[in-house]
Amino acid sequence: MKLSRTTLVASAVLGACVIPLVLSGCSSPEQLQAQREAVDRFSAQLEELPFVRDTSVTTNRSVPWSLTANVAVDLEPVTDRAALDELHDLACSIDVSPSPSVTLNYLFASGATLTQERLGQCWTEPLAFAEVIPALTVHESVISGVEWEERADEDGTTLDVVVGLNEPSTVASSTVVSGDLLSALVDDGTLVALQAPGIEISNGPLVDATTVVAVAADLAAKYPLLRVTFEEKGLFVELATDVAGITEEAQAYLAATYPALTITAVVDSTDAVDGSSPGQDMLDATDLVRESGLAQTARAGQNQMSVTTATTAANLEIVELLESEGHGDVRVKFTTTPADGPKLSIESGSQSPLAPIHVTDAAVIVKALAPLGTVDSVQYTPSHLKVYLADDVYDDKASIEKAEKALRAVVESGKVGAFSFVELNNRNLE
Repeated sequence: MKLSRTTLVASAVLGACVIPLVLSGCSSPEQLQAQREAVDRFSAQLEELPFVRDTSVTTNRSVPWSLTANVAVDLEPVTDRAALDELHDLACSIDVSPSPSVTLNYLFASGATLTQERLGQCWTEPLAFAEVIPALTVHESVISGVEWEERADEDGTTLDVVVGLNEPSTVASSTVVSGDLLSALVDDGTLVALQAPGIEISNGPLVDATTVVAVAADLAAKYPLLRVTFEEKGLFVELATDVAGITEEAQAYLAATYPALTITAVVDSTDAVDGSSPGQDMLDATDLVRESGLAQTARAGQNQMSVTTATTAANLEIVELLESEGHGDVRVKFTTTPADGPKLSIESGSQSPLAPIHVTDAAVIVKALAPLGTVDSVQYTPSHLKVYLADDVYDDKASIEKAEKALRAVVESGKVGAFSFVELNNRNLE
């Protein structure tokens, strides 16, 4: 069903190589085959090194008759700095066109992999992961994988590390692995960003990352730590508890123990929230909702607040409360599980907050569909409505027809706003 929708028609013209095929960037089918064979030979030569377990080639044609290639190199767990230097020198010495990019996969004996992507054929990145392999090997039984990307340019060197842990993964486990990893790095001015379960550190000096991991280890030993996020503006801490006074206690401990560290907030929650630390307005708005007693839970995220409620009426009261207290521009996502109706998810668009009319519309829709007894969930945004039937009737023709009839009736009644799309069981209603 498409209502009040302006259809924009766009046309695209695909630029392709044309005769003669001597134009820059174009190759004949024969030339493409020759290029692929050259990359295969490059790959085979690398595979002859004693510490290389396997190589594989992937190619892509981003435009017709233009070939790009990547060679993935799987390294045996005996690989060290000398071996990587030998690999580098051999790769640089081979004449191959097109010049492929290189992916290095260090294979731990446990099955975990340390991966460095987007290297050039004759890379200039220092490949510091050669130095951290011994530190990671100690923890290989708990590591599921490590993504490692070093980039060197005229502005210097940056390192992005993402550490994955086997389940169950905790902040405490992350601090042990991450702490040893960072300790193995040489502080040569490289800017370091680190992600691990419960830890997110934005690009900055190695000493900052090392300090944050140490602080996280300290907090995890004393409090039910769920997450720490560190950015230029400071450290955001989230505790997995709603015990009264514990956040204030943790905040005071941090201030006394780490006076040089800026703390943006210490909040309590039983679930993780999105990404980086929230702003003060978001934190204030979340506290307001919690103190109102209208929500079951309220969690502050960087870009929106996540709120769970038991009634659609509570959603309207919360939106009106936020507007009346000067927080009307805070974006909120509601998840409502009423006792006698379908589960409801309400979320505004990416740029604007929810208004009272939106939560009222959603309440009308839920009220109209609840008597059917077959609707499992409703997902509402101001322009898009999605409805899903329960699993046991998801494919039942009669139930689908009844739900479609009810859905059409409420949308076409004029009691709710116009939607660009209305879907039932992932099928658009025309």
